[in-house]
Amino acid sequence: MLDKFRAICTLRPELAQVGPIIDQARDSFHQECAQHGLTAAGKYLRVSDLARELGLDDEYRAMGSFLSKLIHPTGLSICHPSSADFSNQYLLSVAAWYFNDSYERLNEILKNLKLPPLE
Repeated sequence: MLDKFRAICTLRPELAQVGPIIDQARDSFHQECAQHGLTAAGKYLRVSDLARELGLDDEYRAMGSFLSKLIHPTGLSICHPSSADFSNQYLLSVAAWYFNDSYERLNEILKNLKLPPLE
């Protein structure tokens, strides 16, 4: 993903100043991977693999598919065409709660790893 962001910076002159920051983030990511015997090679990290490594298999299976529908606007609009519909608001509330909870847990993990928290 960092490579994709970097490519955008080369195409859009107004984003050129962000390029070095992305390069630094990519270098840091590669160093972290090397320190832990991992590789950054490949197109993407599989979320299911990360969930398994963190002992969150059950949670991922329960929430991953549900949350992916909320991320994809077409899927959400097909399933819930009216934003005034009660079930739509309820589902979005569940997703917002889950995101907030996950955000807090991720910050705890970052703190335990002595990494800066998300802001």
